[in-house]
Amino acid sequence: MVHPRDRSDSSGLVPRSTGAISAEWQPGVAAAQIDYVERSYSMEESWRLLSPETRDWGQRVAGEPILDPLSGSPLIYWYCDVTPSGQSGPTGAAASAEYRLMMFGMRGLAVATGSCSNFRAGQTNSWRNLRWTMLIDPRGVRNYHRRGARAGETTRGNDQETDSAADQESWGSRYLPLRARQGFGNLPVETQRFLLDPFIKAGRAPQDGGLEPTTEVKGGQYVETYLCYLFNKRWVAFACARRSVLYRGVAQGAELWNDSPEARALRSAPWDVAAWVAPVRSPASDVARSRTGLH
Repeated sequence: MVHPRDRSDSSGLVPRSTGAISAEWQPGVAAAQIDYVERSYSMEESWRLLSPETRDWGQRVAGEPILDPLSGSPLIYWYCDVTPSGQSGPTGAAASAEYRLMMFGMRGLAVATGSCSNFRAGQTNSWRNLRWTMLIDPRGVRNYHRRGARAGETTRGNDQETDSAADQESWGSRYLPLRARQGFGNLPVETQRFLLDPFIKAGRAPQDGGLEPTTEVKGGQYVETYLCYLFNKRWVAFACARRSVLYRGVAQGAELWNDSPEARALRSAPWDVAAWVAPVRSPASDVARSRTGLH
């Protein structure tokens, strides 16, 4: 499994705007190609590198699995990535590292980032953590599930269309969190609208969020998955989108991910989407955000 080139600075999740949001967004954010690179550790390997305390916290916040409308199986949607930022000397030498963790289940959304200045692969490491806990109110959950939804498109053509694309990119830069911007326009326009609708109606931009795209070869198919999440102190929005094309079994590595017939076909392939929006419990209080010590 691979992931995109890093789209943030060392601060991890970067708040973009907690002020008023404009309702000017109409047709959708313009699509953009994602360049994939090989990750240092698989999601499962990254998960094992986190402390037991962090793993327990994430599972506790997410709660019980959701019955995934796409596969029919109960799932906790999750993404975990540990990225060493540099290493010198022999294999296993100490390096600095950062991680990102996202988990979404029946109870809520858990998002965490962390850093370690003395990281060693295969050993128990101590992380400094920053966590967001969003518990949802099940009474206000809305869903949007579609199969074969048309992918978003980059607006091209005459000057008027080009201006429209620029306007939407500008809108995305102002209101979408940094980690959610690249790839958001690739989602079906209806999915974009569904995810952003509660924030636009409330007049408040998402405080934070992300879009975690991955690809893998599975069952003779080349599969791309997006996990997108947005939140502020009142609302949580989450989507899992998957699309796939037949894998020919020739291209591998970077050629497969970014410059193969499969990669080109995948960019226009339809999506299967499962999405939810839900109010956060106790909307009068801020989203629970906490810094923890070394774990």
